[in-house]
Amino acid sequence: MKKETKDNIVFVSSMLLTAGTSCMIGLMAGWGTTALINHVFSDGLTKGQLKVFSAVTFLGSAGVTLATADTLYPKFTGYLQDVMDVFPTDPKEVKDAE
Repeated sequence: MKKETKDNIVFVSSMLLTAGTSCMIGLMAGWGTTALINHVFSDGLTKGQLKVFSAVTFLGSAGVTLATADTLYPKFTGYLQDVMDVFPTDPKEVKDAE
């Protein structure tokens, strides 16, 4: 397998894993915050208060998503690079493996 192909596989796979994981964590943070707000303020809020809480929840979950992506991308890249290093790159190595 060519080195370029291995690098492309690592890049695309780590981007997909990072995007999926960080988006799910951000959604869980947003839904958890919304559930907490609904539980604490069960007697009702005004429309203005709900808009403020919605904006804060959205920005907070977006921040959690970005912070998670920042942390996970290098880890996923390292793990996938270790996996792809198992496959030989040189044609001579392929002949020796057979």
